[in-house]
Amino acid sequence: MNEMKEGLAFLKSWHGALSIIVLFMIANLLLSPAFSLLPLLVIDHFQGGAGEYATMEALAGIGMLIGGALLGVWGGGKRKMVTMLASTMVLSLAITALGIVPAELLPLAFGLSAAVGLSISLLNGSMMAMMQASVPFAMQGRVFALISAGVTAMMPAGLLLAGPLADAFGVRIWYLVAGVPMIFLTLVYSSSRSVIRIEDQIMKGSAKDVQHKEEGPSSK
Repeated sequence: MNEMKEGLAFLKSWHGALSIIVLFMIANLLLSPAFSLLPLLVIDHFQGGAGEYATMEALAGIGMLIGGALLGVWGGGKRKMVTMLASTMVLSLAITALGIVPAELLPLAFGLSAAVGLSISLLNGSMMAMMQASVPFAMQGRVFALISAGVTAMMPAGLLLAGPLADAFGVRIWYLVAGVPMIFLTLVYSSSRSVIRIEDQIMKGSAKDVQHKEEGPSSK
């Protein structure tokens, strides 16, 4: 528990860091049920079967592989926060589009599924690279555990919300409920200078922390 508190204190010490974690907690709350509801979307809306669902899953996997390869070559850019927000926007747009694509345009849904996989890969890869480069090694376990606990806790909560809503209004409604707010939130976060430059803030704070440890406590 103390280690979790230390991780939370670390995130609070840089303006913008904790708000980013909140964004991804909300993203998991809203977007993770969309993946669980995908079989129902294929069957109920697109009138497909196992083959169509398998194709969507395969294309999402291919998108992830392409995203991973792209990150390996490109590295995510100088400001990985920008890559993360851009990937979140693409993911949110693709999820929203899956909820409004007409049933006869199944090939378009296949393409959107690939875009979802690509954006998830770029998002997760950029986030891990940024955190590993910015958070002091001694704090990484505590910070990563706190982030993982918060994000993972949102998944069952999202399913509790999505299930009744999908039963009442149809499975497609959740893709709109999830995607549209995420588009808005991503735009809001993208307009925040403290968020865009969060890597600079964390790295400066890390440098001060290292310097303090090297100097040790001052003698009185």
